[in-house]
Amino acid sequence: MKRGKTCIFCDFVAGRKEHKNNLPFEILRRTRHSLSFLAIDLPKKTKINILVIPKKHYEFLEDVPDRIMLDLMRNVKFTIRKLKKKYPSANLLLNNGKDANQMVPHVHFHIYAREKGDGFLSVEKKVMVEKNTKEFRKMHEKILGLLRD
Repeated sequence: MKRGKTCIFCDFVAGRKEHKNNLPFEILRRTRHSLSFLAIDLPKKTKINILVIPKKHYEFLEDVPDRIMLDLMRNVKFTIRKLKKKYPSANLLLNNGKDANQMVPHVHFHIYAREKGDGFLSVEKKVMVEKNTKEFRKMHEKILGLLRD
């Protein structure tokens, strides 16, 4: 995080219930390394957007230590399991970096409760790449090279 800037999620973790923008904040669940809360910005086609964040500030997922990541994902799993009492499905979303539309530079998972036919996050058309084509092999080798480094 850049010096001089405040992180709204860090303000929430520190116990400041309202950030400078007067956004409401109430904790839904707290664990050793994470907490969850209801987001106030709801997409039009879903009724619930819960955020699960690490208590400590990490801008990118790859910076989160494994022990904290485990706690974070257990909180996500718990929340989804409890939502299933009313909502049959959920989407889990992480925007990791500005180009991925991460608006708050603090790792956070969105959990969107879903209902049949809600039309939220409809999947765009995909182009299938056949397994043994040059295109597939080229993509595979490129990614494999990145994973080896």
